Amino acid sequence: MEEKKITREELAKEGLEAIRKIEQENQFENIIKDNKIEFQIDDKVYRVRKLTSLEEQELEKQRRIKYTALVLDNSYLFKKEWVAKYLEKGIDLDKKEKKIRANQYEIETLLLKLAKTSDPKNIDVLTESINKLKDEQFEISIEVTNLLQYCVESQLSNFVISYTTYVVLEVKDNENWNKVFKSYEEFDKSENNLLIGKALYFVNYLIYGENYSEKK
Repeated sequence: MEEKKITREELAKEGLEAIRKIEQENQFENIIKDNKIEFQIDDKVYRVRKLTSLEEQELEKQRRIKYTALVLDNSYLFKKEWVAKYLEKGIDLDKKEKKIRANQYEIETLLLKLAKTSDPKNIDVLTESINKLKDEQFEISIEVTNLLQYCVESQLSNFVISYTTYVVLEVKDNENWNKVFKSYEEFDKSENNLLIGKALYFVNYLIYGENYSEKK
């Protein structure tokens, strides 16, 4: 049976879940070094890094090209257009996004209380409340992401992350670091889902840091 090709959107969602698990285990502080993240798959060592100034300029050029193509394609709608259409069907995306922000505010408030608490019982209660809020926030974020995945803004964002990942994904060859893919087309057609998935969520974390989960 032919293996189903996983889309970049699906990989991004898997990456979000992986990011969340890693954050919970407090692992990122141990793997981010000098704005780079190294990781290993089988016997190869890979890394992603921040863009250079020249790479930022090239990314901006590619972003403009992609944005123009999306705007000229009438099959794509902007986020506000999707929001209006969903509201007609009884789905209030603005309300869902407000709930995500409200949860984030409450989480930060409880984290401040947790930092000042030494009583084990209070620590347990606060931790449980924080985790419940994070779980709810995560579920709503995934729902909103799914509903808006075809809007112009989401498509552009996915492209920017994918193109960035293509540029900064490198493999170690002795003491040298070489690009994994020779072109964006090669990257886009790659079926190495494990490598692409890991690289995507590490790049997301390098760019957005602790706000990655909230962003999604």
